Amino acid sequence: MTVTSEAPSWHAGGEHDDAGTEEFVVSLPYEVAEEIREKVSHQAVQEYIQNAVGRQYRDDSTARLIEDYEAGNGPFPVEVVNKAEEIWRQADERYEAWLAATKEV
Repeated sequence: MTVTSEAPSWHAGGEHDDAGTEEFVVSLPYEVAEEIREKVSHQAVQEYIQNAVGRQYRDDSTARLIEDYEAGNGPFPVEVVNKAEEIWRQADERYEAWLAATKEV
């Protein structure tokens, strides 16, 4: 992944590697790029962006699954929703701890 500080845009390179990844060139506003560089070490920028995109993909996929389930079965019980929110919160806390540790490297 190449990160540049330009006007926001994206380009899918279409190149795949043996690890099953595809290269994207992502341009970010300068302020966003600087914030990321300040938040993580230089080596961790790519992983930070991959994790951010991964979280958004996870959230979008989860929302679709919930909508599909509830369309056929009705809403989830409140206690199930509360437990799921707690699990997500804990996962986010672990991620923030990892992020802080990578900045120290």
